[in-house]
Amino acid sequence: MIRPVSWLGIGIALGLGAGIAPSPLLGLVLANSLRRGFGSGLLTSLSPLFTDLLIIGTSLTLLQIMPVRMVATLGIIGGVVIIGLAIDSLVVARRRDPVPRSAAMRRVVSESAFANLFNPHPWLFWLTAGGALLSTAYDDSPARAIWFLAGFYVALVGVKVVCARIVSSSGRPFSPEPYRRALVASAVLLTVTGVFVMIHFFPTLLDLGSTSA
Repeated sequence: MIRPVSWLGIGIALGLGAGIAPSPLLGLVLANSLRRGFGSGLLTSLSPLFTDLLIIGTSLTLLQIMPVRMVATLGIIGGVVIIGLAIDSLVVARRRDPVPRSAAMRRVVSESAFANLFNPHPWLFWLTAGGALLSTAYDDSPARAIWFLAGFYVALVGVKVVCARIVSSSGRPFSPEPYRRALVASAVLLTVTGVFVMIHFFPTLLDLGSTSA
């Protein structure tokens, strides 16, 4: 059984890795911070706190009607997805200019919601590893699910707020080299977390398999 502090740590690790990794939302955070100042970047950074409610609610509803073995399977698949995100971060880090960009858009709130809600990564995460972990944490105790969510969103949003502050204060995009190092660190963090998630769900899958046999 994972302890509450461990659930917090898992959430923080996933949030930090996902927050640094290149994404349409991070591109918007940087672009809005440059064009409109820190306030706009902050508002963009906070958008997952609102749009993810729909994503998490939909994912948990689907997971609740699935058998335990399917949830464990999705958890393992989610671990693979997380490692895939780590590999993607490493691939981007090898580019000449790894800093995410964003096309000019009109409204901060609508563009942030659109970028996050229609980005496949949050849906894939919460339908697999994120949802399976949250469901498992809730089965242990609702408080542990709150620890997990708190760690994840404090880290996810916090990273983007820091990025918005840095960019708005300097008045220029990230330098490629520091961001490249951050991507490598993100890849390491995501890989370790992805392996942990697979190890966590694999015994459940084996136990259910032996029981059915």
